[in-house]
Amino acid sequence: MKKNYTKFSQSIKILIASLLLLSWQGILNTGLVMAQGTTTHSWVEKTTGAPPQVRTLYAVNENVVWGLTNGVSGFVKTTDGGETWETGQIDGLSNSGTGNISAVSATEAFAAVYPNGAGATSGIYHTTDGGQTWSKQPTASYSDPASFPNFVTFFDGTNGVAGGDALNGYFEIYTTSNLGQTWTRVPNANMPAALAGEWGFINSFIDNGNSVWFGTNKGRIFRSTDKGLNWTVSTLLPNNSTVSAMAFSDNGTGFAVGVEDGSGRMFSARTSDGGENWSAFVAEEPAGLYVNSIAYVPGTASTFVITGAAAGKNGSAVSTDGGANWTMIDQGVAHSEVVFVNPTTGWTGGPGVMYKFSGAFASVTGIEDELDGRLSVYPNPSTTEFTVELSTSAKSARVVLYNMNGQPVLNQVLQGPSQTLSVGHLPKGVYVLNLVENQTVIKRKVVVQ
Repeated sequence: MKKNYTKFSQSIKILIASLLLLSWQGILNTGLVMAQGTTTHSWVEKTTGAPPQVRTLYAVNENVVWGLTNGVSGFVKTTDGGETWETGQIDGLSNSGTGNISAVSATEAFAAVYPNGAGATSGIYHTTDGGQTWSKQPTASYSDPASFPNFVTFFDGTNGVAGGDALNGYFEIYTTSNLGQTWTRVPNANMPAALAGEWGFINSFIDNGNSVWFGTNKGRIFRSTDKGLNWTVSTLLPNNSTVSAMAFSDNGTGFAVGVEDGSGRMFSARTSDGGENWSAFVAEEPAGLYVNSIAYVPGTASTFVITGAAAGKNGSAVSTDGGANWTMIDQGVAHSEVVFVNPTTGWTGGPGVMYKFSGAFASVTGIEDELDGRLSVYPNPSTTEFTVELSTSAKSARVVLYNMNGQPVLNQVLQGPSQTLSVGHLPKGVYVLNLVENQTVIKRKVVVQ
């Protein structure tokens, strides 16, 4: 009986994905014209090599971005900051669909592949040659008939997590600490049980630092703060709603939206502590958009950008206060997923076009030199760990460590005036340590030897 229900659940998910594709095809025929934005920010069209439709994006750095197209196995990639794009296919798939793509460089990427019919292939697929060839990861097999991979993501150059629907009462989640050479399923004891009839949704997840979150069709968000090894869960939307998009800033501010089953009514909720607690949900379409994607803008305090593609409710908007208030960037323009790497660099997709952000969001005010005596980091250089020490108390202070590509590789809340950060697993090199406290950030260059 359970397998029959699971197959029914998968069919519903696949149907929703198909409807999304049809809606995009409808948008392509509407002849929408770009409207004037109401801020100084805008999107610049980049059409060279752009695919007809893009539904997911993943930015490695300012130059390298991967994404998935609205097809069975198509992907898209840029290596010049979005000036030009190239497309390809994930080979070896049969009766399958793709949930998301996560990359670590211009040549290496991973994709979550879900079953889409009898004899389907599914699992986590990997390329090391820029997408020319792909192979299935054998130890994140998702081999049970009820398995349904929803996402895969990497926190740094070695540690990653893959999430799938519930199997025998618990979500099927795998972690890796060696860039996918081996994957280990997270024990049931390390996570809350799934509710009856609860499943995840393809690409309904986000990561920041060491944390990762994914949404379910029961209005819940699962959260891990240790790269997927242990999980908690929070209820933020009505039980009959699917959490469809979310984003979290470095300081723990988060914003999420979901859609009520049947009615299609949209809800939103906010958090200030990384998702441990949530505000009461609100029935709204933020900025009048039927939101399909939310992006945090790294380097800002709590700036989020949302996009929408549904006819009559499409466009993009920005909030600089964690989702409380919104300002339109453009209207009447179909946007798919949006992604940013810093306050001046971001991308989103549209029908037959890619868009690159033009403008600059306000970055957090920072003390850029070594003159601020409140923060000490030692030993520096180090091979295994740094001690972060504050001479004054800081409420809700957070430490974020970035590599030279601007990617967060560690993200922790300070539990006291002194805290040890383990860095032995990181590649050798120079990093930037940010101490984020409200609207202020103190920066230090640190070296891992």
